[in-house]
Amino acid sequence: GASGAIYGILATQLSELLVNWGIYRRPWLELGKLTVLMVGLFGVGLLPWIDNFAHIGGFIFGLLVSFTVVPHVNFNNRDRVAKLTVKVVSGVTAGVLFVVLFVVFYLVDIPVC
Repeated sequence: GASGAIYGILATQLSELLVNWGIYRRPWLELGKLTVLMVGLFGVGLLPWIDNFAHIGGFIFGLLVSFTVVPHVNFNNRDRVAKLTVKVVSGVTAGVLFVVLFVVFYLVDIPVC
């Protein structure tokens, strides 16, 4: 199903909150709401026959890709450099992780899975 993508969208909301923390009037309240939602949804993944690995993978890739492609507001030059560094590191990490998982999926025979 599309649950991995839904967790990716949830991660995008989290990254948007973290990057634009200074814009929110009450960022701790927003973080609390997102945390309750994430804990509840990951808790549902503990039920039988639900693939929490897909949820976690979607969340990780959503977080990395959102840090890379979502535009962010810069407040000063130091903030711009920090956000650009996060973009580059996240993009490279997502690319490397994608290639490694692609190779593992198609070339490594894991009899347990």
